[in-house]
Amino acid sequence: MPDPDRERPEPNPKVTSVCYAWLIFTKESELLQMADEAVKITVRPNGPLRVEGPISLTDADGRHWDLTGKPAISLCRCGASEKRPFCDGAHNRIGFQCAASPTLLT
Repeated sequence: MPDPDRERPEPNPKVTSVCYAWLIFTKESELLQMADEAVKITVRPNGPLRVEGPISLTDADGRHWDLTGKPAISLCRCGASEKRPFCDGAHNRIGFQCAASPTLLT
């Protein structure tokens, strides 16, 4: 179990937060080993976030998912997945609509 008294790390530009307090992050020690491999995150139209590349997936309590052998994962954006943080296709069942485009950034 994670130590609640440990210091919180400084914000890191390599950290992408996703709803439901799930985090995709690369630990400093892993960053050195993975520096040559890029992580690609694709926002699927009205669907999940597709994450490809070397990542570590950790919940808000510091527990890690074993992603050994998984070159890519899809993370839920709609909130309806029964396998969160992973996508189970629920966005299709509920008619999830979400426009996401770099042109919408301000």
